[in-house]
Amino acid sequence: AIVVADSQGSSEADYEDYEQVLAEAEASTSDEAFALHLGDMVDDGTNENYWSWLMDTDASMGVATMPVAGNHEARQDDEALANAVAAHYNVDIPEQDTSTGIYYSFVYGDATYIVLNTNDGDSAVGDAQRQWASETAAAAETTWKIVVTHKAPYSKGSHQGDSDVVALRGWLDSFCAQNDVDLVLSGHDHTYMRTPSLSGGAEAAVTTKTVSDGAGNSYEAQVNPAGTTFVIPSTSGTKYYDIVENDLPTAFSWQGYQPVWSTLEIDGDTLFWRSYAYDAETDASTCIDSFAITKDDNLTPAEEVMQMIDALPDPDAGSEPILAAEKDVEASRAAYDELEDADKEQVSNLSKLEQLEQLIEVYQDIAGKETVDLSTGIYYDGKDDDEGQRRAAFKEAIADPDVGTIILPGDTRRRSVSTAETP
Repeated sequence: AIVVADSQGSSEADYEDYEQVLAEAEASTSDEAFALHLGDMVDDGTNENYWSWLMDTDASMGVATMPVAGNHEARQDDEALANAVAAHYNVDIPEQDTSTGIYYSFVYGDATYIVLNTNDGDSAVGDAQRQWASETAAAAETTWKIVVTHKAPYSKGSHQGDSDVVALRGWLDSFCAQNDVDLVLSGHDHTYMRTPSLSGGAEAAVTTKTVSDGAGNSYEAQVNPAGTTFVIPSTSGTKYYDIVENDLPTAFSWQGYQPVWSTLEIDGDTLFWRSYAYDAETDASTCIDSFAITKDDNLTPAEEVMQMIDALPDPDAGSEPILAAEKDVEASRAAYDELEDADKEQVSNLSKLEQLEQLIEVYQDIAGKETVDLSTGIYYDGKDDDEGQRRAAFKEAIADPDVGTIILPGDTRRRSVSTAETP
């Protein structure tokens, strides 16, 4: 599939520029079954000139388009027009309120596409739509599940703090984790961003390997990731937003102030993604990002162990999740020890396992020991350490094998100490 977004414009020239981008995408690919447009196809859903400039072109008529309702398509005041998107595209939609847009699903090949309407209330996706989406995902019988939205739950654009986007992000984090969604595609913010694999909003550990598509292009592929990758592939039109830095998990971001078109290909157990920036002056495109996801049941013994280790908590996760994962750590060690020597050399994340083993030993050593609070009282009045009493008490606590935790002034977390060797 060809993937485009935010072609909206306010003049015929804007749509002519978009036609160039779409024509370049069609000319550069072969046998693309459809184009997936991520919304804001026009600048105002009520303006029929915009729709004509968008659709009455050789490029737009050269490929079937699966549309996503953008917020600009929701701008409509003609009561005779049930919905601007539904009026211009022949898609099969379930029964729903179409006053702000449409939601629907379709299956192509071995993938189920769940297309959402993110204009649906203050939380972007209303209760009825959420229920429909959950039922659709649960009933999907395909290997791949892809969610498509207009508003982007993750991006480096200016809308990331919007209340409806924040609500959308929280819901999608849970929805994707519960339904094993592989990929989420979005528009709206006119910048490029791709997240790492996320599970419940947190970065999921993944094993990677190099794979190639049918054209010989190489990709770094996530192998059986436990999370979802979110992509906002910039804009295919003429309107660009500046990058707005934030703390959202980011694997790659870009703003080249050029239109972008992308390709999504699924070949058996591997999904391939490539994005291109289009230069109108040279009529040429340059690849700016690519990645792949593979569902590989034929892992080498070393890869299986690496995947087990990747799924363990990070060493800086804290005592509770690390102690809770003790049995998984032991299982990972047992699996590693069973490897042949040549396979052991291929396990590149062994140091993580060793760190966790040492931390478990330390945390178990301090469990049940005393806590000494040196943050207040006679030891510290907020300004002075009276006659070195706190310093002396600290040395005494360090030397006491019955003390497991020391709280110091200004600590945001407890300092655990142990007579055991720490990593």
